[in-house]
Amino acid sequence: SCNDQLTTEDAQKVSEETVLSNTTGLNMVLNSAYYWLLLGGSSYYDQVSANYSGLPGFALHYDVGGPDILCTNNYGGAPEASYKYLSSRTMSTGDASYIWGKMYKIINQANIIIDALNTATGEDDVKKEIKGQALAMRAISYFHLLINYQQTYAIAKDKRGVILRTSASDEAEKGFSTVQVCYDQIVADLEEAKLNLQDFQRDEKWQIDADVVSGILARVYQVMGNWNGALTEASTAYQNYSTLMSKEEWYSGFDDLMANNCAELMWGVK
Repeated sequence: SCNDQLTTEDAQKVSEETVLSNTTGLNMVLNSAYYWLLLGGSSYYDQVSANYSGLPGFALHYDVGGPDILCTNNYGGAPEASYKYLSSRTMSTGDASYIWGKMYKIINQANIIIDALNTATGEDDVKKEIKGQALAMRAISYFHLLINYQQTYAIAKDKRGVILRTSASDEAEKGFSTVQVCYDQIVADLEEAKLNLQDFQRDEKWQIDADVVSGILARVYQVMGNWNGALTEASTAYQNYSTLMSKEEWYSGFDDLMANNCAELMWGVK
């Protein structure tokens, strides 16, 4: 018309500046990061790449493989390759990029959140909770990058690790850090996360709280050979989840543990 210009911009689209300017918007970004961490983002419903679908998929990728597993060709390509330890798990076919790309997607989102919190509006307690969860997700992502793309800490701490990005404003081209430096960052992130989440009362079991952070930190310390630290953190995590599941809960299968509020379950996703 003569007075207004017709555009194709989505009328409901919210600008990045608006989303990152307050804790409400940052919580939405945080939920997006959870979606990638726990469900693998857009490929969650893709049978072909189910073993790369977030942390539940990684459990298949890491633990199910071996000569005692029989897998037909009917279950997609990547899971079968994981179970059989085929060469397609390497860079020869490109599958090696799956975990790398997904973990850095989460790291980038976590960094955007952490950077924006300094100037965002909202209550300080909410900011602490958001930052604690973002730090924990960043640490988890770096941990999985290291256990996938380098040998274990005891023999590789002075070798090349991964690319450490701790701010959304980091330069595009950045070099690799050593495994030791990477683990130092992981531990620092988890310790700060636990401090920020000490009063956080989560609404859902898929959210990360201080107990979950202690459990993750215990595993990190175990890989690093810090046995006293592992025992301390594992004991801390165990305190609120020491009631083991009942015989009936065990026999019912694990699909309903969240719905039935199983006391043993510390962290899970439907």
